[in-house]
Amino acid sequence: MADGQFRQGLVLAMWALPVGWAVLAMTSTQTTPLFIVAVVQGGLSFGIGSTLVNRVMHVAADAPSLNGSFATVALNAGAFLGPLLAGAATGATGDYRDAAWVSAALAATAIAVTAASRLSAARGEREGSTVTRRSAL
Repeated sequence: MADGQFRQGLVLAMWALPVGWAVLAMTSTQTTPLFIVAVVQGGLSFGIGSTLVNRVMHVAADAPSLNGSFATVALNAGAFLGPLLAGAATGATGDYRDAAWVSAALAATAIAVTAASRLSAARGEREGSTVTRRSAL
C-alpha cells in the first residue's frame, strides 16, 4: 500500500476503519476486545495515513515545493481536528466512548470524500477523452 495507489487493499482498509472505531466504541468496556481493536486500529490508521500522505505527494508531483507542504498540512489538520472534536463530544456527554464514535464518523466522511473525488476524476477523464476525440476529428 505504500505506493499511494488506490488499490483494493487500501480501499478495504479505509472501509475497515469506521467499522473498527464503531466496534471499539461498543466493546471498550471489556479489556480484551479493547486491546485487540486498539492495536488493529492503530496499525490501520498508521498504514492508511502513510499511504494517503504518499498519494498527496504523488498527485502533486508537478509542484515539488508544495506537495510536501500539502501533505503536512493535511496530516496536521487531521491530527488537530480529530482529537478536538472527540474531546468536545466527550466533554459534552461525559462518555469517553463518544471519542470512538467521532473517529468512526470522521473515517466515514473520509471515505465519502474519497469516493466523490474519484467519481469526479473519472467523470472528468471521460469528458476529457470525449473532447480529445472530438477535437481530433
